[in-house]
Amino acid sequence: MRRYSHFLLPLLLILLMSPPGQADDDEDRAALRDAVRRGEIRPLAEILAQISADYHGEIIEVELDEDDGEWVYEIDLLAPTGDRVEFEFDARSGRLLEIEGRNLDRIRR
Repeated sequence: MRRYSHFLLPLLLILLMSPPGQADDDEDRAALRDAVRRGEIRPLAEILAQISADYHGEIIEVELDEDDGEWVYEIDLLAPTGDRVEFEFDARSGRLLEIEGRNLDRIRR
């Protein structure tokens, strides 16, 4: 399983940035960028907008995981209540797969 973890940065910026000397990362970023262009993965901005429309809080971590060809966004939100809420979205469809956290009713818009 490959894991891509980035804090507080939109996926598109992450995909366009590449640390020097890391050819494998360059190839991974290029493959992800192409997958977004082809519509195989929803842009992170869409997923974040969906969370912002439905919940109060600040995004503190974003991961894009791939396992057996299935891509999943894992996004952590720090709620105003101080609780950490974890979201999982199908990266292909943008559908919310799972949400975990306490006091969800208090942070829902």
